[in-house]
Amino acid sequence: GVTGAGKSSLVNALRGLSDFHEEAAQTDVIEGTMEPMGYPHPTFPNVIIWDLPGIGTPNFKAVEYLERVNYSQYDFFIIVASNRFTAYDTQLSHEIQKMKKRFCYVRSKMDIAITNEKLNPDFNEGATLQKVRKYCLDKLLEANISSPQIFLVSSFYREKYDFHLMRRIVVVEIEALRRRLLRPAVPPDSEKKRDDESAKLSKGSWIHFIIFQKIFKIDLAKLRDALLQRNLDEVSEEIRQELDKLQNVKLDIAITGVSGAGKSSLVNALRGMTDYEEGAAEVGITQTTMECHAYPHPLFPKVTLWDLPGIGTPEFKPKDYLEKVCFSQYDFFMIVTSERFTENDVLLAHEIMKMKKKFYFVRSKMDVSIAAESRKP
Repeated sequence: GVTGAGKSSLVNALRGLSDFHEEAAQTDVIEGTMEPMGYPHPTFPNVIIWDLPGIGTPNFKAVEYLERVNYSQYDFFIIVASNRFTAYDTQLSHEIQKMKKRFCYVRSKMDIAITNEKLNPDFNEGATLQKVRKYCLDKLLEANISSPQIFLVSSFYREKYDFHLMRRIVVVEIEALRRRLLRPAVPPDSEKKRDDESAKLSKGSWIHFIIFQKIFKIDLAKLRDALLQRNLDEVSEEIRQELDKLQNVKLDIAITGVSGAGKSSLVNALRGMTDYEEGAAEVGITQTTMECHAYPHPLFPKVTLWDLPGIGTPEFKPKDYLEKVCFSQYDFFMIVTSERFTENDVLLAHEIMKMKKKFYFVRSKMDVSIAAESRKP
């Protein structure tokens, strides 16, 4: 699955370990798994659980991913997602179907999603879980995935949601596979290696700066020459006209990034609003922003914050995204990510630089990351 979705924590949960056991798969708040790592199943000695690197980072680009992790070598798959359904999920599930193998789709970090949803005055846990389950099912069916198995889990709170059901289903799948010859537990680096070793195992100040960069472009050397050649009144009038432009300039700021990173919540925070006030950008536990929405800045009437749809979903694939959201029309950008740095972040940053414009890179949901790290001994 995608990077940062909680794959390593799920491996540990399936093995009955905490993330900080000495034999646990390594977890981190940054990209951690850089090669396929095999871990023994606690009940079935001939079964290996492989923790694969996340798809969609600069280190594991989507076009290279299947080959680099030797995707065809595995017998059964668990696709893990923690936010929205992405084009990567479609790619992985299609490849599994093409190989005529089976998988289950796991929506992880449900404890975090439920905690966030409790801020909604109309919160109902049962309805929220049903909404997420239906969203995952609808997206898989739209991707032409037949009879998908979907589980909502928390690797930290294993007694909640679908974790125990998922673990039982995995055991059923293992039992079904035992009739076939299981591969030996060797790192699936390449077909050659397998053949050779088959016998082995300050508030508002930044907006001022952007506006200044956009419109107030007085060349100091030119101003000095003008003072030498013309009278002070003429030069003062020229400066006053430039300052008038500065007061009236319109600025469009785009909040962009991967789906589920918290872009809409950031728009609301920049406007000094909660997520559930009237007039706030809509937020949701499933994909919500399906078109570009404009919101006025509270301090600068000429400044508009644009909440853009997330890049990388089936509706907004990377190759179509820039054109579909009219990326070139904005003056300044904030690229928002909540987990790992991805190849889509690189794509957006390169496009902004190509336009000779500026951007901030925002790592959101730091409270969630710090809470996860605080579990360390």
